Amino acid sequence: MLSAAGEGALVLPPLFEAVLIADPSDVHAHACRIAAQSGAGTLVYAISEETVALAIVLEPDKPLVAARLAFFAGMAAMGDSLAFHCVPERQVAFAWPDEFLFDLARLGGARLAAPEGTGDDDVPEWMVFSVELIHARPSLADPGAYPGSTSLVEEEFDPPEAIIESFTRHLMRAFDAMATEGMSAVTTAYLERLQANTDRDWMIDGRGDLLQRGEPGAAPTRQSLSNGLAACRWYDPVRKAPLL
Repeated sequence: MLSAAGEGALVLPPLFEAVLIADPSDVHAHACRIAAQSGAGTLVYAISEETVALAIVLEPDKPLVAARLAFFAGMAAMGDSLAFHCVPERQVAFAWPDEFLFDLARLGGARLAAPEGTGDDDVPEWMVFSVELIHARPSLADPGAYPGSTSLVEEEFDPPEAIIESFTRHLMRAFDAMATEGMSAVTTAYLERLQANTDRDWMIDGRGDLLQRGEPGAAPTRQSLSNGLAACRWYDPVRKAPLL
């Protein structure tokens, strides 16, 4: 593990402490391993030629079923950071529940973890929200032949360090909005970027599930947040990185 206190270290709000490691594929697991000792605000990150990864430790004070809604604060914060650091008039969107899209091409994804065995009614000792983004696609001989994904380099984003720093500031604003305005402050921001949200007929309930209102008198259709996060459809377990 490397300290991030030297030259070129991230400039973060006071509540955050950066931990730089070498391997992006280990950022999520590393944050989970140190979460209980390191505490809230610890930001583990790694940047390689192919992947940018970051993970933030959270200390919820609510049962898991409610604390899990912090996932939407993390997604909204990263969505805003990506939108700020890309070229103008391009679209940053989400695919339910955990995938980042740039002009409809996969740019990365997010995960949320809590200690194993934590039940919905238990207050987790910690949670980890993590993001992995495709930095570049040097392993593809012809990246243009794979339009289903794209990368920060190809789309001329600002440097990854700027995106990570911006994410922490947007995350603080998202948590402040949650505290003062309630969960709708972040779920509304999330829904505005959700690819499927074409008719404003979607909502997120108190469990984090996505509901679509049906005909009058009919029950809404439901997509489970927990099941969606467990599926982790954006992740390539062979490459241990976002799918290309």
